[in-house]
Amino acid sequence: MSIIGTIFSGIGNQLIGKSVFYTIPQIGLLLLIYYLMINVFINLVAEGFPDIWDVIPQSVINFNEVVFSYLDQYIPFLGIMGLLLILSAFSISIIKFLPLIEGNKIFNHSDAGAFIGKWFILLWFVYYLYNEVGNLFPLLFIILYSLVKLIRCLRIREWLRTKGIEFN
Repeated sequence: MSIIGTIFSGIGNQLIGKSVFYTIPQIGLLLLIYYLMINVFINLVAEGFPDIWDVIPQSVINFNEVVFSYLDQYIPFLGIMGLLLILSAFSISIIKFLPLIEGNKIFNHSDAGAFIGKWFILLWFVYYLYNEVGNLFPLLFIILYSLVKLIRCLRIREWLRTKGIEFN
């Protein structure tokens, strides 16, 4: 084996050993959000400055259309696969308690389908929201952030009330 092959083999073993398998859907979701945000911001800039389309090479615009074609085709499939993975994970989790299978280490990861499935459904949901709200897509994250902050604030306020501390 060559030196490069040995290096890549070592890197691959480290990645697999660190359960990158579980982080791949999360990275996919992050990349999708970035990609959709960039498209929104380019569209918003183009509304004010239509000449921006002259700066972007036609090959990049064509590539973007191909990417969206793939997203339109495969993201709904990932949503369905996410649901099926979750259902399968519940079934496999029950199977792991059968006497002949119980104790096999491979079945310790039988809930992986549920973990990955929820990320696939999130991918589908984010893309669905993007298609529904268009250029308002970035506002969804600001609203979501504000709601989380509000809920946390209300929880803290409620907890303080249970300790006898009141705010007017």
